[in-house]
Amino acid sequence: MTESEQTWPLPEQPGAVTLVWRVVLNTMSLLTTDVLNKAATFVVYALVGRYCGPGAFGQLSLGLTLLYTFQVFASAGLPTLITRDVAKLPKLAGSYCANAGVIVFGAFLVNFVILILLVLVSQYPRDTAEVILILGLGILPWSLATNIEAIFRAREQIHLLASVAIPINICRVGVSYYVLRRGGTVIDIAYVLLACQMAAMICEAVILLREVPLRDICFTWTECASLLRRTWKFLGIDSLGAVLACTSTVLLSWYSSEVAVGLFGAAWQLLMPVRLVLLAIINSMFPMMCRRADENNERLQQFTVMMIEVVLLIAAPSSILLYFNAEQVISFLYAHKDFSNAAPVLRIILPALLLQAIAGTFGQVVYSKHREHVTLQIVAIDVALNIVIGVPLIYGYGLTGAAVSVVVVNVLNTLLHFWAIRHVFAMEPGHTSPWRSSLVLYIIAACGAMAATESVSGEVNFIVACIVAVLLYAAVLVGLMFWRCRGANGLRERFLFPLQEASVGQS
Repeated sequence: MTESEQTWPLPEQPGAVTLVWRVVLNTMSLLTTDVLNKAATFVVYALVGRYCGPGAFGQLSLGLTLLYTFQVFASAGLPTLITRDVAKLPKLAGSYCANAGVIVFGAFLVNFVILILLVLVSQYPRDTAEVILILGLGILPWSLATNIEAIFRAREQIHLLASVAIPINICRVGVSYYVLRRGGTVIDIAYVLLACQMAAMICEAVILLREVPLRDICFTWTECASLLRRTWKFLGIDSLGAVLACTSTVLLSWYSSEVAVGLFGAAWQLLMPVRLVLLAIINSMFPMMCRRADENNERLQQFTVMMIEVVLLIAAPSSILLYFNAEQVISFLYAHKDFSNAAPVLRIILPALLLQAIAGTFGQVVYSKHREHVTLQIVAIDVALNIVIGVPLIYGYGLTGAAVSVVVVNVLNTLLHFWAIRHVFAMEPGHTSPWRSSLVLYIIAACGAMAATESVSGEVNFIVACIVAVLLYAAVLVGLMFWRCRGANGLRERFLFPLQEASVGQS
């Protein structure tokens, strides 16, 4: 059989369909829980930009960036450890919940004191400092909720959190809109976000108590110490990642102003909807990838390549649409002329969307192989490079320098992650490389048709142009995929077989 005729074994239909629905359900559930939380925050950002301008937008962006950063420290690296361990042994959920909660509370006290000292040293204006400290109180409920949600991810019961996410986020957006319409300030919005986060954490805890037997929720100093010993690598990875994410924002606040922070945040927030979808897909497949890592290397190869194809299907066309319609999208969302300078920044940082999707997939492979020390080394290198090139670029070129430094660091991050898992794709005797039969080149070809359409539609309404470009992209891609996979059955094999559990796929 030639390479072009080679196909993967057809999985049993009931098992394959069940697994597909599980992935879809988990992905959609993530989009309505933690991911929807970020989407709602994106809407709040847009509302603040519309009603208060880039200065207030910058204050909120700085406050939330520091909240996310210190929340990562307070979470102590536990979410990833909890997800990996409970996915393999669900009965650990109660013990992990209790012991992680104690660790998080102690970490919150330390981190909030450090946040106060940072605000004092930075000498921010009074209103900016007030926004930062109000949001900083949300470190505790946010960290506790993150660990609770990790348990539900591991047990693949994420759909149980949808009943919390939907009303809380409707409340977050609705109350924010009401407050701003009534003349409220960004300080009022900070109180709204804090209250909503507290409510979300309490509701998620109540749901957890209904699903996990109360007798399993127990605290012991021994187990707490064990968690701390095993989570330090994840803490280092998450902490360095948080520092990496906030460096450009903090440097802009030091070397420029809250307005510059607002413009940078406005550009970065436009990537958020796509990043949320990609994050949901990657996280929903993480438990499956952990199980693939315990199987043979060929199965892990197939699953990883399929994940890369799926994230590129979304990230690549989204980048094209944002590149050609940057000014129109910014004007439509923020409705404020002072945000026009965010468009060049957006175009520069667009490659980061693709790079983060690819590096995120490779990073899950590293975690699934219990090689988190490698990720720790990678993130440490990223942070060092970001500081080394970020300080002079941002000091000398402001917003443009910040955007360039983000792209450079993401290029390095992706290359390092691929190098870390290169052994997974090593050629084995009698096997062909999974990349040779991948659909990546066909996705690129369809994106080329999409970009050509956008480039010649300058006088057309941008919404109409986007719809036409998306339809053309879908038509070209579907045609190429059907041709490559030799019809619907081959296409079904191509995407369903990697999802099949070993016990079913081998039967």
